[in-house]
Amino acid sequence: MRDKFGREINYLRVSLTDKCNFRCIYCMPAEGVPLVPHSQILTIEEIAYLINFLSDYGIRYIRLTGGEPLVRKGIVTLLELIGKNPKIEEISLTTNGYFLEDMAEDLKKNGIRRVNISLDTLDPEKFQKITRTGELTKVLRGIERAKEVGFSPIKLNSVIMRGVNEEDLIPLISFARENGLEIRFIELMPNSHLNGDFKRLFVSNDELKERIPYKMTPRKKTGNGPEDTYILEDGTKIGFISAITHNFCHLCNRLRLTSMGTLNPCLMSPIGIDLKGALRPRPDREKLKELIEKTFLAKPKGHTEEDYITNISKVGG
Repeated sequence: MRDKFGREINYLRVSLTDKCNFRCIYCMPAEGVPLVPHSQILTIEEIAYLINFLSDYGIRYIRLTGGEPLVRKGIVTLLELIGKNPKIEEISLTTNGYFLEDMAEDLKKNGIRRVNISLDTLDPEKFQKITRTGELTKVLRGIERAKEVGFSPIKLNSVIMRGVNEEDLIPLISFARENGLEIRFIELMPNSHLNGDFKRLFVSNDELKERIPYKMTPRKKTGNGPEDTYILEDGTKIGFISAITHNFCHLCNRLRLTSMGTLNPCLMSPIGIDLKGALRPRPDREKLKELIEKTFLAKPKGHTEEDYITNISKVGG
């Protein structure tokens, strides 16, 4: 299905929970997010129902996110419920990597092929400062386990912040090269948890490119993905997602489903359509159809410099 600007929408990011075992400074407040009553959270079966329903509208690619998706119980059950849908071509995962050491094999067996792992530094003290509650050695073991079970590709997602982890740029690239991983640098996104520090912390991807001393050959862009990818001489892929300095809204092919049942047409927009009322006490297919079509039509042409994310952990980044 296409939106009113002619963009084909075929990608759904699903936030399984807004909770996380980390408290990253660019995503959550130090105390975490307020507890949402269990009754307001979609069940695993309801999430599966919506994903399968949305596949009738052209959704082909699913990415499971959070918060941290692997803290949500029942993720393997979800994979079982959506994995046999022939309309869904790919199910991928974005995670902080903490639980991968224990869960990678089950995830791989149940249909996950592609994994993105957040990693902003290789310095244990700095990692603790950025994540507030994270443990670097556990994440590194998770990355190693992900390699062992055969996820492909495995991408590292890194957010570089001024005065925080700027000097980690080259070590992170070296780590990716040495481990046969891809790496993507994602520009810091303005959101309600940065407490006015966005401009102070922000580093553009253009600036990062100037700092990288290796020869980078641009890779021809395929599909509607948001990243510009370059290839180093040894074949390592480096991607740049530059939502702030190089707006790619005209290529956006995605919707976002929150764990509370809100379908968001845009990460940076406050617009969200609540689907939960059409699911309970039993699914109303006609009402769901009406709300989903309303969401497609509500997808804005793009975001502006004035927009920011009100709660990044709920929407799923």
